[in-house]
Amino acid sequence: LDFKCIYLFQRDRDNCQVISSPDEMLNLIGPNRGPAEADVFYFEINLKIRGEEPTMDMIFSRTLVYQEYPLDAWTKKQQVSSWLSTLEFSYRSVHYAVEATVGIKILRGTRFLHGSLIASTSKEPSEMVLYDSERWGANTKVAEDGSVNLPRCLVILRVDEDLFLKVCVFGRRHRRAKPKTTVLTVEHSDRSFDIKLGCYHLQVTVSWSGILLR
Repeated sequence: LDFKCIYLFQRDRDNCQVISSPDEMLNLIGPNRGPAEADVFYFEINLKIRGEEPTMDMIFSRTLVYQEYPLDAWTKKQQVSSWLSTLEFSYRSVHYAVEATVGIKILRGTRFLHGSLIASTSKEPSEMVLYDSERWGANTKVAEDGSVNLPRCLVILRVDEDLFLKVCVFGRRHRRAKPKTTVLTVEHSDRSFDIKLGCYHLQVTVSWSGILLR
């Protein structure tokens, strides 16, 4: 995305995502910053199906999609067919935007977070998955101080929007155990929340910054 290459999804064949149903979504890792303002945005798609050997890998989707700027504030959905697939992706132009960088730290509890962290905003109910132990658990690292390395930590929203963070913890070993959930309403003056859920004592942090014209 954009000329400085913001990666929204990036995996090699040794860390591929297993797709088990037609409506399953890709586990996005981005954006890691707000895109620069431009006349046209480009979405470059290059997805492959892993074979038993590298020479047996097949192209699943490969195309380039562009979107002229500015676009409406409403979420836009678009279907793209190429090679062996038809993909649907959605995106939204965020005017007067700010960046919220989210972090989570385990203050007490097991040194692996069995749960999820999902973001949405007061004007965009679509959920953005920042962390899910069943999707990324095997590749998620926890620092010595308990900080969880979130696969996705940035949320872009309008300056007049509130940020909602849904924190959910599962049983120690499986999602089937009854989850404990809380929803945080984060305003721009908020920086940190201490919450107790199940066997965990967690600290959720949010740092704010404006998106400057580049």
